[in-house]
Amino acid sequence: MGSGITKELGKLPLETLCDHDGGINCIGASDDESLLVTGSEDKTARVWAIGGKETECIGIIKGHTSYITCVTVHDTFAITGSADNTLRKWDIIDCDCLYTYEGHESRITRVLCTGEYLVSTSQDHTARAWYFDEDDLEEHTSKSVCIKIFEGHTAGIYCQVIIPGVLDTEMGSGDVIITGSLDCTARSWSFTTGKCLKKFEGHTECVSCMATDVTGKVLYTGGADKTLRSWDVATAVCYRVFKGHLGQIVCMVVLKQLVYSGDGVGEVKCWDAGSPETVTIKTKATEVGPMTTFYGHKNTVNAIKFHRGLLYTASSDNYIRAFDAKTSEPRAIYEGHKIGVNCIIICASKLYSGSTDTTLIVWGLSKLGNENEEEASDDDDGDNDSSSSGDSSSSDDSSSSGKKGVKHIV
Repeated sequence: MGSGITKELGKLPLETLCDHDGGINCIGASDDESLLVTGSEDKTARVWAIGGKETECIGIIKGHTSYITCVTVHDTFAITGSADNTLRKWDIIDCDCLYTYEGHESRITRVLCTGEYLVSTSQDHTARAWYFDEDDLEEHTSKSVCIKIFEGHTAGIYCQVIIPGVLDTEMGSGDVIITGSLDCTARSWSFTTGKCLKKFEGHTECVSCMATDVTGKVLYTGGADKTLRSWDVATAVCYRVFKGHLGQIVCMVVLKQLVYSGDGVGEVKCWDAGSPETVTIKTKATEVGPMTTFYGHKNTVNAIKFHRGLLYTASSDNYIRAFDAKTSEPRAIYEGHKIGVNCIIICASKLYSGSTDTTLIVWGLSKLGNENEEEASDDDDGDNDSSSSGDSSSSDDSSSSGKKGVKHIV
C-alpha cells in the first residue's frame, strides 16, 4: 500500500458504492441500524439497506434544489436540510416527501429531531423549532408549523444541542436549546418562551462544535480560536479553557470525564474534563493542557466516533484511522477514498464513510489487542447526524449521553 501504510495497520474496503453523483456531506442511521441515509452535493439523499451481506441502495430522495447539508433519521422518517434554505420530511421506505419546511432565509446548517419537533439552525442567524408529528402538521397551516424562532445571534449558527427538561432554576423549567455561532458566542434558549436564557462569551472566533456532559449541566464548546471551553449551563460561567490545539477545532466527543477533539491541522487531543463533583465555579477559568495527542492525520479531522475502546477519526487527508482510546496507539488505517472523508458512522458491526469523492465505503471494524479487556463503554458517541463535525459538524458533531442521566440530543 502507498503513503507508508504498513500491512499490519492497513485496512481495505469491504464495499465501495458509487451511486451518488456528488460528494457525500452527511450520513444518518435508523434506530434499528438496518438503514442508512446519505446526503450529497448532487441534491439527493440515498437510502441504503445494510442488514444483509451486501449494502444496497433501495431508494433515492429527490426534491431539494441545492445540495444537502445535514440529515437525521427518526423512526421511519428522514429529515434533510439543504442549501436551498428548506428542510424536508421524507418517508424513508418509499422516499416520498411528506412535508417541506420553509421559513429560513439562508442555508440550513444543522437539524435535530426529538420525535415531537425539529430544531434547525441556519446561516440566516436564527434557529427555528417546527412541528414534526403528522397530526400537528395537518392541523396547522404552513405559516404556523414553525413553533418558535430563536433570534439574537449576529452571524450564522453552526452547531446546537437540545437538553430536554433538565433545568429547573430561576430561568424556569423545560427543554433548553443551545446554539453556537460565527459571532463567537453560544446562547441557550427556552423552548417554552423562545427567549434567550444565557449568553456564553469567551471564544474569540466562531463556535464550531459543542456537546454536553451526561447530566446536561456542563456545556463544552470548540472554536476556531483553537480552544475548547467548559461552561455551567445554568449560569454561563466558564469553568475551564482547554489550550493546546494548533488549528481550529472542528469536532468533539465527550465520554464521561474525557473530551476528545479534532482540529484543522490533523491532530486529535484527549482532555481531562474533571468530574462533576470537583468542577466548581471560579472567578477565573482554569487553563488545562491536553492529556494525550493522537498523531497521524495530515489534514483536517472532520469527524470522531468512539466504539468499544477505539477512537475512529476521519480526515480531509483521505484516510480514516483507529486508535486505542486509552493509549493513543494506532490500531488501523483505512485506505480507499480518493478525496477527503467528510462523515463516518458505525452500524451493524461495520464502519461506513462518506467522502467528497462521491463514494460510500463499507469497512470492517478494528479490535483492541486484548479482546477480553472490559471497555468503559460499548456505545458509539450517539450522534446519528454526521453534520456535527464541521458542519460535522459536525460537528459539529458529538457527545455520548451514556447509560444513565439525561438523554440529550446532539
